[in-house]
Amino acid sequence: MTILHLFHSEGLASAIVDAGGRDVTAESSESWCRTAVIGSIVNFNVLAYTGSEERSATVTVKAEGLKPLLINVVQDKFRGLVVVPSTL
Repeated sequence: MTILHLFHSEGLASAIVDAGGRDVTAESSESWCRTAVIGSIVNFNVLAYTGSEERSATVTVKAEGLKPLLINVVQDKFRGLVVVPSTL
């Protein structure tokens, strides 16, 4: 399994998949980790996170006739302050 480690803030990442010219698909196990495939490039769009524990999603990359590739996307726990407006 391949591991992709990201910061708590939202962001983008990409992976190039050599599938020998076959069509590539990618599906995430979690809704906060969105995927899109353009040619042989799998793009990851990770939503911002303010949780106190790291979280992970498994992205399954497939191409016809090839063994699926599993990518574990790990997002760090939040480090910092969360400012919430209040009435004074």
